[in-house]
Amino acid sequence: MDEKENAVSAWLAGDTAMAKATAQEWAGGAQGGAGTEKDQILAAWLQGDLVGAEQLSRDWVKKEPRELMPLLVLGETHLRVRNLPAVLGTLEQAQQVDSDHPMYYRLVCLAAQAAGAFTAAHGAIHLAWLTSLPEPILADLQARAVYREKDGEIGAYPAMENTDGRWLHLLVPSWFPEKPPVRLAWDEVDGQIWIYNQGLLDIAVAASTGQGEPRWDDYPDAARIVDQRLRALAGRPPDTCRVEPWMCASWQGYYLPCALRQYGFHPRFCSSPADTGSEVARVTTPAGSIEGGLASGTLPVVGAEAWTKADGVAAVDYAARLLPSTFNGRISLTGPDHRISIAFHWLTSGLPQEAWSQIGRS
Repeated sequence: MDEKENAVSAWLAGDTAMAKATAQEWAGGAQGGAGTEKDQILAAWLQGDLVGAEQLSRDWVKKEPRELMPLLVLGETHLRVRNLPAVLGTLEQAQQVDSDHPMYYRLVCLAAQAAGAFTAAHGAIHLAWLTSLPEPILADLQARAVYREKDGEIGAYPAMENTDGRWLHLLVPSWFPEKPPVRLAWDEVDGQIWIYNQGLLDIAVAASTGQGEPRWDDYPDAARIVDQRLRALAGRPPDTCRVEPWMCASWQGYYLPCALRQYGFHPRFCSSPADTGSEVARVTTPAGSIEGGLASGTLPVVGAEAWTKADGVAAVDYAARLLPSTFNGRISLTGPDHRISIAFHWLTSGLPQEAWSQIGRS
């Protein structure tokens, strides 16, 4: 390997002293004009001259303002000196140049994580994968994003999330829609924890206890929650439909696996033992497992049943502790809520066989 490769290898291995020493001869040529702008900045990085690297990066951006690479290198240099406002501004410039480049999303991930904008960081990982970021670099991002709890010390993610919306706006629009909060509730029935949307429980209790046919107008929160789904799937608002169990199914429970995935707990998709075509996704955490299922296919359809459950109170308590740090705190999980037990037989009357199996730990 030449001096540059040796220096970079030492730097990647964490041997700062060796990197600096090996970089001296190569850096002299690079910073003397023999190398490209990127070489000069890399040489400054390796020697620990971050002030010089910032100035070289600014000069490169001035020279090529419509090129992505100078902006990414400038942003990376700002990140190395923990100048997060400058990183954010540089990324906003880079977004205007090329927001489909995987290395753009790499820097968004690293910077957002440093800023505590965890939803943006994980969204950037997903978009980096979609834009074909090389696997070793993607694996590094995923490893950095895993929630860690060791010896009683809690890692970065359970902290409250940075609510500066500009970080999310570095992603594609689907990651920063204005949506209402999702308030989930749980209760224990027959040794398992079942999870439903709080706003649908009053109308479910009314439908299940023989109080007469409930009217959507009397339950505006439930009507609002169901409205968007019904309009998308059936082309009609809820006030034209009678209340049925599938309308109150825990299809919003999929937010739990999504949130846990952001802490490195990736769902495992399980085939249906009854071979009914249902989709079951299970996430296993140190405190237990949470499972989400959708009956008869992978797409929500009119009449489709969904379920979300956990194998114990410890699992939902663990998830509830992490939720404030993701999706801008928009999701919550509380319990026990005994309305679920009251309406349980009505709520679950259409669930398929696989919904009733014990989750267990995997």
